[in-house]
Amino acid sequence: MSDFNDDWQLVGTPDPATPQVQPHQTQVQRVTQQSYPQQIAQPVMMQTSYLQQPAAQPVYKQSFIQQPYQQSPFYNYGQAPIYQQTVDYGPEREANLAELNRLINHFSPHVDLYQQYEKCNADITKFARTSVAPLVWGIILLVLSVIYLVISVIQIKSKNILVTYTICTSVVILAGAGLIALYIIKKKRHAKKYEELIIKSRDMSDQLFLLYNGFSNCQLAPEYTDPRILFKLQSLILTGRCFTIFQAMNAILSISNTYMRINKAKAEFTAVTAARYDGIPSFFNAARFINLR
Repeated sequence: MSDFNDDWQLVGTPDPATPQVQPHQTQVQRVTQQSYPQQIAQPVMMQTSYLQQPAAQPVYKQSFIQQPYQQSPFYNYGQAPIYQQTVDYGPEREANLAELNRLINHFSPHVDLYQQYEKCNADITKFARTSVAPLVWGIILLVLSVIYLVISVIQIKSKNILVTYTICTSVVILAGAGLIALYIIKKKRHAKKYEELIIKSRDMSDQLFLLYNGFSNCQLAPEYTDPRILFKLQSLILTGRCFTIFQAMNAILSISNTYMRINKAKAEFTAVTAARYDGIPSFFNAARFINLR
């Protein structure tokens, strides 16, 4: 016979008259016949002062206020975060400074040679042409004086006045002839000076090529070995604006299309000097195209 313990659990032998509770059942329903009509259970409604809603309203139907999305200041929505990594450029910077010191020690003792070579090329350009202004003015004076003299002889009948006009015209003719003679003398002097400068420039060009070839494994082109350019590169690295020689060189050449102007001037200079020296171009120096301040 079944009985209950202190925790109200069924113990003992099941009573055949009592049906055993199945695991899926919560209670035993008994069907009885009643004389009064059966009432249908209605849901219990909870009344509130502001809203009438079922007491057992599901949670997912409750309204809520959605907070606006706030973008993090460190990340971009829809993009991968950007990470910054600190790189130690110290060893590379020291190695490039050491290489620049080698370049400066090799080329700086010959800075006067670079400057004299630049001045020599400028003088070659100067003496390559002679101003034709004296020649033009001399010819003009001669033509005007001759025309004036002819008109004076035809129109003036007085001998005294004619002599005076003749003397003045002769002075103008002499002035014109003097200007023409000055042009001829100046042209000859310029031609002689030009030949001397050509020989001098060739000698200095050979010295600069020997100086450049004397430095093993030079990282720079010959036109950038002027000591003034090397000191500019060293300044850029020491101030922390660049870390390598190539970065410093690119920083210099990127200003106001400097690289384009240097290439154009080098092509013209190479063509002129190659024609002048039997196909062998002279040494080209790019120092005058670079701001060395």
